[in-house]
Amino acid sequence: MARVTNGRYFSYLGYNEILSGFTDDEISSNAKRPNCNITVLEWLNQKPSYQGRVAAFGSWEVFPFIINQERSGIYVNAGWQELEFFADASEKQQWNLLAEELPRYWPDGRYDLYLDAAYRSDQYIKQLWEACQQLDEYRDKTSQIAAMVAALLGEDFDATDDGVAQPLPGVFGGGE
Repeated sequence: MARVTNGRYFSYLGYNEILSGFTDDEISSNAKRPNCNITVLEWLNQKPSYQGRVAAFGSWEVFPFIINQERSGIYVNAGWQELEFFADASEKQQWNLLAEELPRYWPDGRYDLYLDAAYRSDQYIKQLWEACQQLDEYRDKTSQIAAMVAALLGEDFDATDDGVAQPLPGVFGGGE
């Protein structure tokens, strides 16, 4: 498990820190703006042995901006887009049906639903890994990185006008 160090409670900045290795005070919201920082994915994609072999998948439509898809040239599938890269139509259909089964809700205050969503997502990632290991072109040549910025926002948090959630005093390190 990794912990971000930026001290702010919004997703773009957290994912930037996870993917670039440092926090950036210029990122002040979850706005869809191209990230000026080079992520580890872009760095890998610049290496001759990995060029064109790096991809990112996520449910949040801001990932193409965090990864800076335009500059990096990395394939990014985000925001519940259909998976488009399969040569075989039946394989494409199978994976898109599987992706439709992923939870698409934030279980407001229902920890049991949160655990169910986490379990179902974990099973999807497991199936994806097992499928990669069955294909010669991916077996022992593929890495998966699963990341989630879990700021379980609820009654103990206060969202400010700039899109940054700040912990209330005495909660999760908030001031007294």
